[in-house]
Amino acid sequence: MTEPRRGIPPRTGLRWAALTAFLSCGLALGQEGCAGRAAGAAVHPQPSFSAAPTALSSEASSPRGALPPPAPTAPPGILIPSLTPPSICPLLWLGRPIPQGFDQRIDTSYPFGSTEGETLEPHHGIDLPNPLGTPVVAAASGTVVFAGDDDQVLLGPSFGFYGNAVVLQLDRQTEGRPIFLLQGHLNDISIKAGQHVSPGDLIGRVGLTGVAIGAHLHFEVRVGTNEYTSVRNPELWLAPRTEAGMTLGALAGRVVDSSGNMLPGRTVTLRKWDGSGVLRTVRYLTTYELEPSTSGSDDSLQENFAATDLEPGSYQISAFSSKLQSATVTVKPGKLSWVDLGSGQDPLPACAP
Repeated sequence: MTEPRRGIPPRTGLRWAALTAFLSCGLALGQEGCAGRAAGAAVHPQPSFSAAPTALSSEASSPRGALPPPAPTAPPGILIPSLTPPSICPLLWLGRPIPQGFDQRIDTSYPFGSTEGETLEPHHGIDLPNPLGTPVVAAASGTVVFAGDDDQVLLGPSFGFYGNAVVLQLDRQTEGRPIFLLQGHLNDISIKAGQHVSPGDLIGRVGLTGVAIGAHLHFEVRVGTNEYTSVRNPELWLAPRTEAGMTLGALAGRVVDSSGNMLPGRTVTLRKWDGSGVLRTVRYLTTYELEPSTSGSDDSLQENFAATDLEPGSYQISAFSSKLQSATVTVKPGKLSWVDLGSGQDPLPACAP
């Protein structure tokens, strides 16, 4: 089943009424699915937070301006997997921007870099659906460089796109460049520009401000500059969740032609062998089809698809390049696995295990 699409405006010429009808929960999930989702949202307890909300603030010298480069340090309380040296592969270490006790799952219906068959704008982040008012917390330690409504500040493709938003510049860097986290569509904001936060600090609450359909958190990772075109796939940065006592894993890869050129908009099918030796489909991905000015790929990996929160085990990964390409890969708990489809060879980039 798919979830309603949220937070991205239609392409030019696609009427808003038609988009709303297309995205309606009744059409996507059916009445039973909608009722189930509503019921599921109510089971999460409301934890108390000691942080007192401050007045909404849009103070910032410039949301695009970077702070003076801090000394690279690991955020407290976050462990970095020892797959490769952190200076080469600083991935899978961010905490979740939704706290424990709430739904930390990523919406898989509209993943990073996808356009839903060119019906929507390329998605520059990920969505975490949660009820209105769900707490949003800092995924790592850093300094607030923007907190407020983006109606007068261009954070996205247009003014007012993210509504109430918070941008953090992290204490940690990647290869000498700053890292920014954007949290959009917030209902309210609990911090102000210039404030330093630690992992788990309350920064706001889930809303549907800006261009949003349904309450959810829009989350972006930006590298180098606080620009809409500087995004990376957050599924490569968030540490995999633990589910039913089992740590999940992550996968990245690329679909290329025979000359090694990355192919956009290709469907990637993830199938997993179950205990009886039967392959079952667990997820569909789309290779990135971002704007020409936006790569979206990690500088070391140069991937064009990625997924996290995968159950460990053996997978068959398939996609079409010039013909159907398939490969088998093992997903390991808390680690990043790599697959290359279409090149006829399987080079392991610097970030792969």
